Amino acid sequence: MIRPYANYDISFLFRNHLQEAKAISSIHKNTHPAKYARSLFKLSDALRQVPGREPEADQQLREAEDLYFQVTGKPRSTTVKEEDLDALIHISQR
Repeated sequence: MIRPYANYDISFLFRNHLQEAKAISSIHKNTHPAKYARSLFKLSDALRQVPGREPEADQQLREAEDLYFQVTGKPRSTTVKEEDLDALIHISQR
């Protein structure tokens, strides 16, 4: 069995995929802010796994939280979880 990604670090591929998702969803961030926020949230999770990229992960998370609170109108007293963002997006769009 041939594994096309056998020589690649799977976490690198995952981060790359999430960065592409962020770029694509940023095109529609004004009309679909929840999708963009979810992309930022997932990217922040992936970046947090990479030593030295924590500040970038924090920045992505802050932007995702800002969008979440803007969309929902909730007060900024809670921590945003993946489930919160998922609740704003239909399963077929995730």
